[in-house]
Amino acid sequence: MQPEEKTLPRSLGYLAAAAVAVALWTGCGNTPPITSGIGIVPTPFPPQVSAQFAIPTAQAVPASISRGPAGTVWFTELDGDKLGEIAGTTVTEFTVPTANALPQGITLGPDGALWFTELAAGKIGRFSVTGAGFTEVTLPTAGAEPFGIAVGGDGNLWATDKTLSGVWRITTSGAATFFPTPSAATFPQFITPGPDGALWFTELQGNKIGRVTTSGTITEYPVTTPNALPEVIVSGNDNALWFTESSAHQLGRITTSGVVTNEYPLAGMKSPAGLVLGADGNFYISDFGGSQIGQFAPSTQHLNLFPIAVGSASGGLGLLGLGADNFVYIGNVSTNSVDQFRYF
Repeated sequence: MQPEEKTLPRSLGYLAAAAVAVALWTGCGNTPPITSGIGIVPTPFPPQVSAQFAIPTAQAVPASISRGPAGTVWFTELDGDKLGEIAGTTVTEFTVPTANALPQGITLGPDGALWFTELAAGKIGRFSVTGAGFTEVTLPTAGAEPFGIAVGGDGNLWATDKTLSGVWRITTSGAATFFPTPSAATFPQFITPGPDGALWFTELQGNKIGRVTTSGTITEYPVTTPNALPEVIVSGNDNALWFTESSAHQLGRITTSGVVTNEYPLAGMKSPAGLVLGADGNFYISDFGGSQIGQFAPSTQHLNLFPIAVGSASGGLGLLGLGADNFVYIGNVSTNSVDQFRYF
């Protein structure tokens, strides 16, 4: 598969309206880092952007970010209609076969390939890094709009569907099964494997957190704050799930029994959306509207904010991912780059 360098950009409107979720965390510099037991003992370092990887395609709109094989970092280009790979200091792009597909979520699959959602095409894409290139799975229900994607404990891919309001299970051989949410029009967003073996996802319009077992049973749990707009969800080190609330400007915590135990204010953040758990045990949050990354320490509930340079173009900071180097990677829409954020 030959990499390509140029494409025509499309509107940023979908990113802002349907994925307020492109977000980033800011970090703490004045309090000592927390050792989480992940295996990394952080050393003192002022949290900051330590490298910036320019995307060859103009106005690509970097969206989701995932760790790839062999230490690489991969990301989707929502308007570029491409996948991007960062290997060392080199950025290589690969054009999605379906035009105007709006590639959104991405994850490293159990088969060593990159799996991603094609929001506007109603497809799940697969990219083999061994030379086979792209294959696409057309979801069997008309109007499907897959959004977030994650690998389940059953070895299958699980993807949310914002329009059909449910979750897809996709086998590595391409068989797709749909499971609707009990509530209608919930706008499911991002999804993550939980510590209980199920997958957990946010319902942006439903104002709920969903849980789906690998057999397809879905349970919904309401978020305490009304109209909070839950966005990105990740597992913590405490056997609970944590999620951003972009409208309520909070970081929520829910147990595997479905109890929302806390909603922590994120003072100073305008649109907290992106979320990742760092190797130091702290959460990092991107601020789509504030051009900053937040670092939240669960042990003290302390939040520090770090400004991130943005360009003159429209858009802000996007989603976050954790690389094999345990640094945080940020989709920077305004500078058309993926930024490496070092915090140890």
